[in-house]
Amino acid sequence: MNRSALSPRVASPNPRQTTSPRVLPWIAALLTMTFWASSFVVIRDAGEFFSPGPMALLRGASAAVVLSVWMLFRRPDSPPARSSG
Repeated sequence: MNRSALSPRVASPNPRQTTSPRVLPWIAALLTMTFWASSFVVIRDAGEFFSPGPMALLRGASAAVVLSVWMLFRRPDSPPARSSG
């Protein structure tokens, strides 16, 4: 059995990271508040043209597109395969 698969991963510093790790939560909070606040304006304007059903579908589809694009760039590691038996 591969011992490296059982050992915990040690986070190595990212040489490409230029932003301080202490600043990243503040940036994330600021972006979240901005997107959340702007969504109310968009929903109010779009509510004149769409009923609640299609509006919910558009919100879900747009979230799926954003998360899919994010995952394409982020490329998370897939979990190791389990051995049967």
